[in-house]
Amino acid sequence: MSYNFEVQPINLHEFQVTDGSQNFVVDLQRMTCTCHVFDIEKIPRKHVAKAVMSQDIDDGLLVHHYYTKSHMYVAYPESIKRIDELSDLSKIPSDVIGQTCLHLEVQQKTRKT
Repeated sequence: MSYNFEVQPINLHEFQVTDGSQNFVVDLQRMTCTCHVFDIEKIPRKHVAKAVMSQDIDDGLLVHHYYTKSHMYVAYPESIKRIDELSDLSKIPSDVIGQTCLHLEVQQKTRKT
């Protein structure tokens, strides 16, 4: 993993970020990066962070509004407890207990094959 980044502005909103031998284009206006992590997760990662730092912008402004407290409160109105903290596991269907949540990228790759 390389920590030597080079940031070159393309225009006011786009930047080429070189990470070792790889080049990525970050578009702060469209909130995208050619690595696609920012596009999927909607949270600024290393390439976006380097572009943002080069422009003295608050990277918190680039986090998708889905991650705000108000959206989290609406999405999860009840308390969320770890499954091993629940007092009565018999109320959880057995098919749910056996399931594993996969990262979005893994789910997409699984569906394509």
